[in-house]
Amino acid sequence: MRRRRMTGHRAPHHDDAERWDLEFWQALSPEDRLSALVHIHEDIRKVQKSGNTGS
Repeated sequence: MRRRRMTGHRAPHHDDAERWDLEFWQALSPEDRLSALVHIHEDIRKVQKSGNTGS
């Protein structure tokens, strides 16, 4: 199940954003990371099916 709340971070520079992103994903369990990947793939499939590819 997806989270009902979004987690975000305002980074002052690219290196900080990269560090925060890595720490965020490493803090999740392997199951949560895999679930997020599956949801991302499902979202991509829905966008492609709708024809909204952004180009």
